[in-house]
Amino acid sequence: SNPEKSRTYWFLYDRVLSVAAMGVQGAPQADVCRLLCRFRDSLGFRAEVCEQVRYVILSSGKRPVSLRVVHIGAPPDISIPRYQFDPVTWEELPWQGCSCVFQLDERHIELMKRVGALLSASPLGPLYQLVPAGCLSLNAVRLLDPFRRPELIGQSQSIVTESSGEDVNWRACYEEVNRRLEPIFHSAPWTYWPMRFDRADCTSVTLTPAGPGAQECVTSWVKAVEEACGLRNAATPREMLTFSFAFEVFPVEGENVAQVRRDLVREIKGLLEKEWGVMDFRCPTLALWQTKTTWLPFEASYVPVAPTP
Repeated sequence: SNPEKSRTYWFLYDRVLSVAAMGVQGAPQADVCRLLCRFRDSLGFRAEVCEQVRYVILSSGKRPVSLRVVHIGAPPDISIPRYQFDPVTWEELPWQGCSCVFQLDERHIELMKRVGALLSASPLGPLYQLVPAGCLSLNAVRLLDPFRRPELIGQSQSIVTESSGEDVNWRACYEEVNRRLEPIFHSAPWTYWPMRFDRADCTSVTLTPAGPGAQECVTSWVKAVEEACGLRNAATPREMLTFSFAFEVFPVEGENVAQVRRDLVREIKGLLEKEWGVMDFRCPTLALWQTKTTWLPFEASYVPVAPTP
C-alpha cells in the first residue's frame, strides 16, 4: 500500500498480434509501455512458442519481495494509430482528404530509402512502419479532411446537388477543389521551392528555405492557393516544410529506448547533413489521400464524369 515501497507493473501477450509487452502503472496503455517484442521469424522469435501456453510463472528475481496479482484479463490494443492502422494485417486503414504536395526527386527518394533502412535495421525497426517511397512529399497546403469537408460544402451548393442520398460524395468535393485551383496549377512547371536540410527525428525530416527569396516564394504561393480555393491551410509553417518517412505503431518508453532513439537520430542527421544539399521542389499537384501516408494525384485518381444529356 505504501507507494514508496511498492511498484505496479503489467505484462501482456497478444496472441492475435503476436506481441509481448510490459509497462508500469496499473493498466496497459501506450504511453506507459516500457518493453515490447513482436514475435516475427526475421528476428528469431516465433509466435508458435506461445500458442499453447497454459501456465504463467511470476517471480521477483534475486531480491525477495511480496507479490500480489491485481487483475487478469484480455490484452488491450496498445498501438498508437488505432483508427489509422491495423496492426493485425499490418496495413493502413482508409482515410480521405486532399492537399497540395511537392514530391521528392529521384535522388532524394533514394537518400530517404537509406534513411528508412537505418530505421529498419535498428532495434526500433519492428515498432515502426515506413511510408512508401513513391508517397514521400511535402504536404504543404492541407485543404480537406473528414472533419473539414463541411467548410467546402457550405460554400458550394453544386456539391450537395451532385451527391446522392444523405452522404456527400468525396469525388464531388475533389473536383470542386481542383476546379478552383486550376489557375494555380497552370504555373506548376515554374513553381520553385529550393530547400535545405534543417532537422530530423526517427519518423520525419524538416527542411528550411535556401534563402530569404525562397521563403517569400513559399509564403506567396500558399497565400495564392488559399485565396483561389477559399479554404485555409490546416498545416502550421513547420508542418508545411516537414515530411514523414515512417510512423510509430507500437510505443516504447524508458531510458534504454531513449538512448537507442538518440543514437538513431544522430546517425540519420549525419547522413542527411552530408548528402541532402539543396533540393528544388517543383510541380505541385493536388493529392487525394487514400490513407494517412499514401496518396494519388487527382489526374490519376478520377476521370470527370460527362454530364447527363
